[in-house]
Amino acid sequence: MNWLKTVCKEAVIDFQNAELHDIEIRTIKNQENEGIFPISPVSQFLIAPYILEKRFKTIQTSIPSTIGYTDKILCDVVKHFKVIREVISQNQIQSIQIEDLKNSSKEIFIDMIKCKTLNELVKDVYFKTENDIISDNDFGYGNQIHYQLLDDQLNFKVKATSETKEILEFIEKTYLDREGKFTLRPSGWFLEEELKNSLSLSLFGQIVNTIYLTVNLTNNQVLYVDLIKK
Repeated sequence: MNWLKTVCKEAVIDFQNAELHDIEIRTIKNQENEGIFPISPVSQFLIAPYILEKRFKTIQTSIPSTIGYTDKILCDVVKHFKVIREVISQNQIQSIQIEDLKNSSKEIFIDMIKCKTLNELVKDVYFKTENDIISDNDFGYGNQIHYQLLDDQLNFKVKATSETKEILEFIEKTYLDREGKFTLRPSGWFLEEELKNSLSLSLFGQIVNTIYLTVNLTNNQVLYVDLIKK
């Protein structure tokens, strides 16, 4: 595959978050009966792993906070979760943690899967096939190999819809601007030649400098996608 090159593990994980001091964690609880809300593209992107992940009773997502974007997260995303935590350091919100997806939002999301109304990027990353919708998402990690995508062999000129641009902007304004890196775990991805034409890789390549894939050597399943902006 001429669009990839093998790299060492250290190249992928060579990022460290800034150390925070005097941390305060403020918990905000949302009630289940607060209402039913439409699920925006950004919320779809964040909710999808909670729908797929059945191995753990509770998972948590931490979203880096940035000036001018925190209010959007608080207004748009957190209303779908029962527990929200603000991580505060030096009198500023550093990140927002979301946990325990509301049943009402879960039901709406599952209806969106059935009605095929999910955002194109969310579907491509997490629900490539019908099997992904009902699978246990049971990853066999095994021995791993790491690849870097070669820009000159890929098409990064695919145009995103306005809704998909919202997701790309979210990734940029939070994870990439604050941490320089965003890691996601796709579902139903395998290292095959056709993967280089993936909508997701084409769009992600427009907002980052480098993309790494971590692959299971046994079955060629793509375990992680690391987006790096230096």
